[in-house]
Amino acid sequence: MRVKVRFFSELARIIGKEHLIEIRENTSVKEALETILKEKKIKLKDIYNDYFIIINGKVVKPDLILKENDEILIVPMIFGGLIFK
Repeated sequence: MRVKVRFFSELARIIGKEHLIEIRENTSVKEALETILKEKKIKLKDIYNDYFIIINGKVVKPDLILKENDEILIVPMIFGGLIFK
């Protein structure tokens, strides 16, 4: 199954803005993100304090199981003059 991952801010410059990845059923957000991040030697735990994980418009925890065509956004807590909470 496929999901889209979009990075913003500094992570977008390091990793790239958008990735379409193929994952297995019952894959968590954490597992999907680690697939992309390990290529750049970035650990997911290193971004927890500064970024939100948003799936289909909702802030989620990394243990959420993904569904076909989910869109994952990795957005800094302060983005475009807004502070997310």
